Amino acid sequence: MATQQHIRYESISEPLDDEERALMDPGAWDWEHLVDIVVAQHPLAQLPIDFTFDELRIIEEFARAAGMSPHAFIKQTALAAARRP
Repeated sequence: MATQQHIRYESISEPLDDEERALMDPGAWDWEHLVDIVVAQHPLAQLPIDFTFDELRIIEEFARAAGMSPHAFIKQTALAAARRP
């Protein structure tokens, strides 16, 4: 049986001004038209990709021949392919 957790909407700090006070008030929020947002904590994003050992061996060979690390090779190759018309 799943238990429901209480969600706190109170701020952990005092509002700086009246505008922020209004924005922090859950009673003023438009609960019927919610908007999903993504907040990035870091300017870089990571994309874990699984490879078989044979696939990785091939990538490493091409990367080495290009004088690059496998990570840099994959990134450069993917971006070049994505930018093609």
